[in-house]
Amino acid sequence: MNIKNTIIIMVLLLMACNPQEVKFPAIIPKPDNIQTMNGQFNFKDCETICYQSEEAAESAEFLKLLLGQYGLDYKIEKKDCKKDKGINLVISDEASADKNSHIISVGKKSIEIKASSVSDLKYGIQTINQLALFSKENGFIIPCVKITDKPRFQYRGMHLDVSRHYMPVDFIKKYIDNLSFLKFNYFHWHLVDDQGWRIEIKKYPDLTRIGSVRKETVIGHLSTKPNKYDGVPYGNYYTQEEIKDIIEYAAFRNITIIPEIEIPGHSQAAIASYPFLGCTGKKIEVMTRWGISPNIYNLEDTTFKFLFNVFDEVASLFPGKFIHIGGDEAIKDQWRASSRINNQMKELGIEDYEELQSYFINKIADHLAKKGKQIIGWDEIIEGNIRSDAIVMHWRAWVDENIALKAAKRGHQVILTPTSRYYFDYYQSEDMENEPLAIGGYIPLDSVYLCDPVPEDFDTVYMDKILGGQANVWTEYMPTPEQVEYMVFPRILALSEVLWTAKDKRDFSDFLSRLREFELYFKEFNINYAKHY
Repeated sequence: MNIKNTIIIMVLLLMACNPQEVKFPAIIPKPDNIQTMNGQFNFKDCETICYQSEEAAESAEFLKLLLGQYGLDYKIEKKDCKKDKGINLVISDEASADKNSHIISVGKKSIEIKASSVSDLKYGIQTINQLALFSKENGFIIPCVKITDKPRFQYRGMHLDVSRHYMPVDFIKKYIDNLSFLKFNYFHWHLVDDQGWRIEIKKYPDLTRIGSVRKETVIGHLSTKPNKYDGVPYGNYYTQEEIKDIIEYAAFRNITIIPEIEIPGHSQAAIASYPFLGCTGKKIEVMTRWGISPNIYNLEDTTFKFLFNVFDEVASLFPGKFIHIGGDEAIKDQWRASSRINNQMKELGIEDYEELQSYFINKIADHLAKKGKQIIGWDEIIEGNIRSDAIVMHWRAWVDENIALKAAKRGHQVILTPTSRYYFDYYQSEDMENEPLAIGGYIPLDSVYLCDPVPEDFDTVYMDKILGGQANVWTEYMPTPEQVEYMVFPRILALSEVLWTAKDKRDFSDFLSRLREFELYFKEFNINYAKHY
């Protein structure tokens, strides 16, 4: 045998003894720490999902459901299968010294996910879900690793407006699936506005009989004059049974839903349903164009009784602690023009209309506090004297970046949703002629990733007041689920990493390389995404 043939045989033998190294699959958001170990794990060799404490039982069902999407069918057993071919789910205070963290240990025969809570356990499960999906084309083989992970912010939210355009229940569930996959934990559901009331309230059936339907919708962009209308009635709403089903669906996937019921402005649909709520005494219709309505709730006892009853039903439906009360863009011209309201202000000792709005919102907040609920409002709520436990959602970065700091200094917790970075109804490309019609603006993928939600000059003394961040999806120009997805994806992936991963561990080029692998995810779950990146 000559030397050349001997070398070839030796190389082939070495290759047989040392299988080709398996590439570590993409994960978004990027984990805090990944330590690669020797060896490989094959999901197809796995037989069982194991748990030891009853509080982990639901998590086992969750993991079984997720992996079942890829044809991986496991048994669930209450035992320790660390030494067997299984995935071991462990809830333990010893999971980590860091709060809200979890540890994933991938060995040659088994995987262990250890966390100090069910919530953190489910974040680890979603990492396993991603590893399984992205190893599918490689026979479900992944390298052995140890992953230690934790979120940067405790609040990681996505918003969806269903007032301007109703979205079907199946799509709401799909939206929640995506939030869970990317380790968000809050879904802010904008259920009512001037253009439609979308939540069934048993005590006031006209809210949906009248308020959920507008007689027509403006065509094209609102800025195009004169405005034209389609002449087609538009409307739908979610029954309380549908809402209960969605809440349960979300909770199983580690998502808390925050309902938004707008007060005192953005209330035209409610006033159209029950004219006694308005300031003018005139009968009005549900708004048919976009923009801000001048109609606003009055301050009569009957109005507060109505709102107490509405919020009572909302509070009983949604188990989460937070209820969003809006508070933004309340045009106060009708208050100014009403002698009745001006007399009420004198009786109450209120000198300006911003303070009157605070009085209005505080009455609702006080009522909800008795039910164990805490309000969130858009940042206009701090223009008066609002309750100190009201959470401020800072959106008007274009007005003043320091609004967030002002709110924090006054003792408020803050959620950052700056218009200039996290409004996913803005264009993603400068080639706007070839994009779906949008409200305006320009927020490409890199702006979402590279612009941190925390203002650059934010005083670090108040960092503990920042709960986290959120992107908002206003649907004036998004009539279909497909268009919502196009506007949200892939920007939502950038946001998920900004809110989860420590700032010093993020890198945009690295993110882009992982994002390219997520095209498999978009294809697997039939997601309509923008391809600008």
